[in-house]
Amino acid sequence: MAALDDVQARYVAELRALAPELRAWWKRMCALNGEQTMLTRWPTGISGHPRTLAVFRKYYFEIEALNDEAILAEEDDEEDEEITEDMWGEEDDDEGIDIGDHAELLIYDIEDLAPDVYELVDGICYVPVGLTPDEDPV
Repeated sequence: MAALDDVQARYVAELRALAPELRAWWKRMCALNGEQTMLTRWPTGISGHPRTLAVFRKYYFEIEALNDEAILAEEDDEEDEEITEDMWGEEDDDEGIDIGDHAELLIYDIEDLAPDVYELVDGICYVPVGLTPDEDPV
């Protein structure tokens, strides 16, 4: 899906712009605290920096919006389809729409797509997004 490719490309570009600052920060943290840096305060490494997580969240919500649009479009298409008696008993061949997986696009794909910034997302071992009681991401 072209829109998801665009989101992913902008995400990588933003990570690349942020990388020098975060690498300098990480180097200072490691110089001050040695191996305790990862053991105590930053177990996810450079990936746990608030700016890294903010960029992840920004693009997570863009993907979420594209997924929602795709689902609504599919539902509209299904509502427009006239159901006839001849269709009873037939299998639905529609395998659904191609919805983007957040973790695939924002973490796992980055190793091959942009290995120069993979270290920034490699430590994201949880999705830094919460859910409301209605299960809407926040």
